Amino acid sequence: EYSEFTEEEVNSFNQSRRRIEFVADCLVKETDTDINKLKKIYDYLIDHTEYRWDPDEKEITSLTVFGKYYMDCGGYTDFMNIALNHVGIESFTVLDDTYGHVWNIVNIDGKYYHLDATYSDTSSWENTSKYRYFLVSDSYMLADHRYFVAEKEVKCNETYDLTGFVSNQDVTCRRQKGEKKSSSNGNLLGDVSTGAYQLTFRSK
Repeated sequence: EYSEFTEEEVNSFNQSRRRIEFVADCLVKETDTDINKLKKIYDYLIDHTEYRWDPDEKEITSLTVFGKYYMDCGGYTDFMNIALNHVGIESFTVLDDTYGHVWNIVNIDGKYYHLDATYSDTSSWENTSKYRYFLVSDSYMLADHRYFVAEKEVKCNETYDLTGFVSNQDVTCRRQKGEKKSSSNGNLLGDVSTGAYQLTFRSK
């Protein structure tokens, strides 16, 4: 699976993976609920990271940025995938094929939610909450994320209620963004047997 990378890049990735798994082990306890494990890892990532993307440089990915304090959306997404799966929480990547942006879908208590740490990072985007894209639904994401391509066929039907779990200001910020009002329904396209699917929304 690493054939497209050099030996140096593979070694760097494996070192980064071990570092992230070590961080996850330090942050969470076995007695923590899944939502608490997720929040601890997510808070750590947001609080220690600044978004950076430079089109004139080699693409900033998990191979080059883990362990530093800046990364692009691929770095945020890979960090969450590695850390969450290490502590027993299912997480995988979603791609907006229109803009080349990636984020996570995570499974909490048997339900799937979108989690976009990049768009939530208040060190990078002004006038937002770091929980704005934390455990939200398909319809919520479709307000400003266009075209979903994910590794697994799932639907994110709900936005997780964070009342009492984060500050009232954060709850209000996310509520103001609101669920996108639409009479559309979802249609799954693509070859699910390959492990990928595409989710578009079309009018009835």
